[in-house]
Amino acid sequence: MEVTVTNKDVTNLNKFMLNHSKSAKKQRFFSTYAIPFEFILVGIITDTLLKFSPFTTIISTILAALWLIYFPKFYNKNIEKNIKKVENLNLSDSKMNFIVEDNKISFSPDTTPKPSEIFDISLLKRIVCTDENYFLGFDKSVHIVLPKTDEIAQIAQSLSQKQNIKIENVEI
Repeated sequence: MEVTVTNKDVTNLNKFMLNHSKSAKKQRFFSTYAIPFEFILVGIITDTLLKFSPFTTIISTILAALWLIYFPKFYNKNIEKNIKKVENLNLSDSKMNFIVEDNKISFSPDTTPKPSEIFDISLLKRIVCTDENYFLGFDKSVHIVLPKTDEIAQIAQSLSQKQNIKIENVEI
């Protein structure tokens, strides 16, 4: 089946990758909580090794609290800045061939896909539905963006049943 991937579809994919991909969620979690924990840990170790009064532990706890307050605000502003950059990209619409066969999915601009454009269905880990798109997520953070049509919805439903994956609904 031939699908048209528009500028809006690519923008939605980039927004999804910045906000809702598993790697983005993992990065946000570790950046928000691991660094303050390290502040406190370094303070405790420094106090123990250098036999100070709990001076560095108190300072590191204050730094950890400040990090937990200000870092999420900074992170969200950074995400918004990157989304604005993505929205300002001038990409052209492209026609792609999306073919689902027995154990393979191909997504290619050509009728004969290259090996890098063929994906094994067993590697499909995530199907996400938004208001305008479907995202198929494979191993190693590879995603395919598809426009939301009735035919694509049927294919996504059959892939969901075949792989026993729940279709996630996400707002972008």
